[in-house]
Amino acid sequence: MCRWTLLLLVGLLSILPAKDAFKVALITPGPISDGGWNQSAYLGLQRLRKELGAQIAHMEARSPAEYAEAFRDFAARGYRLVIGHGFEFGDAAMQLAPQFPDTFFLITSGRVKARNVASLELRLNEAAYLLGVLAARMSRTKKLGCVGGMQIPSVERAFAGFVAGAKAADPKVQVRIAYIGNFEDVAAAKETALGLIRWGADFLFHDADAAGLGVFQAAKEAKGVYAFGAIKPQHSLMPQVVLASAVVDVPQGFLYVARLVKAGKWKGDILHLGLREGVVRVVFNPRLKNRLPSAVLTELQRTEAAIKAGRLKVPDRLTVANSR
Repeated sequence: MCRWTLLLLVGLLSILPAKDAFKVALITPGPISDGGWNQSAYLGLQRLRKELGAQIAHMEARSPAEYAEAFRDFAARGYRLVIGHGFEFGDAAMQLAPQFPDTFFLITSGRVKARNVASLELRLNEAAYLLGVLAARMSRTKKLGCVGGMQIPSVERAFAGFVAGAKAADPKVQVRIAYIGNFEDVAAAKETALGLIRWGADFLFHDADAAGLGVFQAAKEAKGVYAFGAIKPQHSLMPQVVLASAVVDVPQGFLYVARLVKAGKWKGDILHLGLREGVVRVVFNPRLKNRLPSAVLTELQRTEAAIKAGRLKVPDRLTVANSR
């Protein structure tokens, strides 16, 4: 064998994936440039490559047929862990899982489970509860507003926590919830938020992904109105009005599960990760935090400690009738 042929073979072997490579794929329902839900998932995928040496791949899918096709494609190509980033991927995973027993399917914000299917419930409602307490204590009008993208379980859970926290702090506070029907329409979110402000809301919480920017724009225009971000720290988008954000560390959640899979300790179940596990938290805007009374900050610290210790259970379903 000539020297150049040998060098060529060595080079090819160096770029081919190892036979036992830990392969992880992510399927998102929207673009990873959204600055929120999908982007955080992609950052989580990249973290698996960095910390676990995973070979990674990503695909966007927007319909049940595309969900199933993406799952089938990755499983057939030998991916060990395939993540469907949203409850809507649950049915497709349950249908395909028996056909690919060596592939593990993880559904974010899902409620499905099987031998090789698990759901990751990121308890954003726990952080939202704290924001509800904060809003109720700080509100002058005692009227709060929530703007959601779509009325889906994960968004409803977040709003359930916010409403429960607000009502616990002040039973007389009123909360209105409105949905715009998607997660991209900034103009619709802004108009919806302005409607809540005209009603009297002086604190707004959104779970509308990229459309949430419209909520911040409305708060800025209205004067005297504060807003809360979701999923990621969002005060940099509108530092004048975004007081704090209910943050989900999606990368940490993915890492938690991927380590179980890689170590052979996977168990098909519903995994609940929240404040206690360090996957969910409240991040304050450092520019505005000094406007919070020390008594309110102390109450938030006590409340967070109670949630972490299990003394306070945050609801994940709306049990309060909200006026509209």
